[in-house]
Amino acid sequence: MPAPKGNQYAKGHGFGCPVTWTDELIEIEAKELVKWCKVEDNYFMKTFAVYRDYLPDNFTYWAKRSKVFAKALKQAHSLLEGRLVKQGLSSKTNPGFTKWVLACNYKWKEPPQEVINVSAKPGAEQYLEDMKKKETVDAAGDES
Repeated sequence: MPAPKGNQYAKGHGFGCPVTWTDELIEIEAKELVKWCKVEDNYFMKTFAVYRDYLPDNFTYWAKRSKVFAKALKQAHSLLEGRLVKQGLSSKTNPGFTKWVLACNYKWKEPPQEVINVSAKPGAEQYLEDMKKKETVDAAGDES
């Protein structure tokens, strides 16, 4: 509900809330993020945000606001994705879990598997039918 007409306090000062993260501070965080991702023991970018005392949701906001941060975020994702692939292939990490993380966070998919056509008949019925065909072929071969 809007403020009543004539309320002198509803006008505000026109500046909004003070800016906490300036463009310069965001660029500093971008450089620190890439630097942090280059350390081999770091895997999860949200941990970086927690250590720096802010929410990981800021990454999305800053990427929209700053081209420098958007580029750093892509670089950080690439560094971490490459590290996961390398360590999953060398079995330094659990390959199954690594595959799951890559699928969830980096949109990896398994190639489609070949579809095997199975007869609509149950296994035993199909087996008996195949045996009858084989006996018919064997009997035809014996006659000639």
